[in-house]
Amino acid sequence: MTAAAGIAAGCSRQLTPSTAEVKKRNLLFVFSDQQSRDMLGCYGNSQLITPNIDKFAKGSIRFDHCVSSQPVCTPYRGMLMTGRHPLYNGCFSNDIQLLDTKGNSFADVLKSDGYATGYFGKWHLYGGDRDRGVPQGVHRHGFDEFKSNNCHLNYQSGECFYFNEAGEKVFFNEWEPYGQTRQACDFIERNSGKPFAAFVSWHPPHDVGADDYAQRYLQGATAELLDMYPLEKIELRPNAEDTPEVRQAYKGHLAMISGIDKSFGMLIEKLKELDLYDDTLIVFTADHGDMLRSNGRLSPKSCPEVESVGVPLLIKLPESKRAQSTSELLIGPMDLMPTILSLLDIHPPQCVQGLDLSRDILAGREDTVESIPLMYFAPAWRGVYTKRYTYARGDIWAPPGASAAQMSANVLYDREEDPYELDNRFYDESYKDVKEYLEGLSRKWLDKFGDKFWDEKYILKKLMDKESIGFWAEGDTGIMTVPDTMPINILNG
Repeated sequence: MTAAAGIAAGCSRQLTPSTAEVKKRNLLFVFSDQQSRDMLGCYGNSQLITPNIDKFAKGSIRFDHCVSSQPVCTPYRGMLMTGRHPLYNGCFSNDIQLLDTKGNSFADVLKSDGYATGYFGKWHLYGGDRDRGVPQGVHRHGFDEFKSNNCHLNYQSGECFYFNEAGEKVFFNEWEPYGQTRQACDFIERNSGKPFAAFVSWHPPHDVGADDYAQRYLQGATAELLDMYPLEKIELRPNAEDTPEVRQAYKGHLAMISGIDKSFGMLIEKLKELDLYDDTLIVFTADHGDMLRSNGRLSPKSCPEVESVGVPLLIKLPESKRAQSTSELLIGPMDLMPTILSLLDIHPPQCVQGLDLSRDILAGREDTVESIPLMYFAPAWRGVYTKRYTYARGDIWAPPGASAAQMSANVLYDREEDPYELDNRFYDESYKDVKEYLEGLSRKWLDKFGDKFWDEKYILKKLMDKESIGFWAEGDTGIMTVPDTMPINILNG
């Protein structure tokens, strides 16, 4: 059997076009990087200066249980763009290329329904060497206009850039999100006479990867933004150790979020200026959260705790399909694509594995979903998130010298009794029945996707052993291909 560009093969493209009587609404999908749900004013954080997002939230639906199933950049983005599990879209780890979706990606579906599609900001789905542009064609997965640096961690004026169509770096003369936002605003204005779908992916408030923990965040913000947060007035989470280093990291993180808020305000202002606001479905969310040293975790993400997996989600529907409110509905990254498409009156592809929750959102139903799967592959841990509990078992990545607790993902938190997840009940006999119930939910998700609790090393080894299969390696092209069979659980054979 010949190798295919992706394991979405066999995913039939059977879409029913929007009816002629239905006016196509625009889509603005905005997401930041590494921003936890509790890091916005509209989610109750009174110290954050986010007036634009908070004002937007008052006219939107605020979801209190949006969960990043695999809380790391590339896997989230793979699920968002395909509506499929990482073992089916190929993005089970950072820097592995999203496999060919054969015309069934989020943007492909929008494009085939008559939308102008544009992507601005961090991509992180091309795999391999991060310092290269994404060529036109299949690797852009349906986006016509594409301005990205793929994945770069310097946001400062004169240093941040995007790749043009000639593969050249073009540098911004302002903080990166501001430049990317202006590009998106220009796209919106040029396509204002037709339905458009603009995706804006800001890299902040992600840390910049410096050696010093505090500098990882401080260097990502501008002096103007940092001045908004006097160090002595910063309030840490109750589950974070209060040290000068952590306090400095908070300062940079909060400052970058205020910059994100300013960028979001620019987009909203442009829509209102063009009289498009009421005709546009607007989404604000994030790919995963940031632990900011909560619960003693040394990694900012990749952990099962709510600071890592819990992300904001605000959806403003076109006109008045449903009034603003809050929602307790559980929703994960695989659900976003089918749900948003359906809210735009577009039928999702049949191969999508996430849930279409559009009718539940419009009807105000909040009990449709019992749990969201949680997963990680390097090393392996799995679990579930419910409205009340966080559960996982396995190990997590931790640097040398980390304690046993910092390396373990064996957790059971009762967030109703313990909202900051300070009390791990995994080994508590009084929670035995709860643990069995949550383990049962976890097993259901594993069975649904044919997941045998593999870790990344096992997957890569098995893929390397198979004929005509390549995967990303140092200096390689970043292309990963698998046989024209799905899912990756062919590894079991």
